[in-house]
Amino acid sequence: MAGFALGALYVGRELLMEQRREDASERCSTCQGTGRVPCVCQRWSDNDVGCGTCGNTGMAVCKDCRGGGTK
Repeated sequence: MAGFALGALYVGRELLMEQRREDASERCSTCQGTGRVPCVCQRWSDNDVGCGTCGNTGMAVCKDCRGGGTK
């Protein structure tokens, strides 16, 4: 009986871990999984590239996923 209970716990744990992996792999809808979005400085740019906030790249870290690319 103990073997059955341990087996059931193992299967339950594996199902939970699989669900967490699926949830973690959901791409961020704001940045489409890149983790980066156009910086605000690009709105008023006159063909300059970047500012101090984006490190002169023109791309900032996505605020929704904090740069991770997943929700």
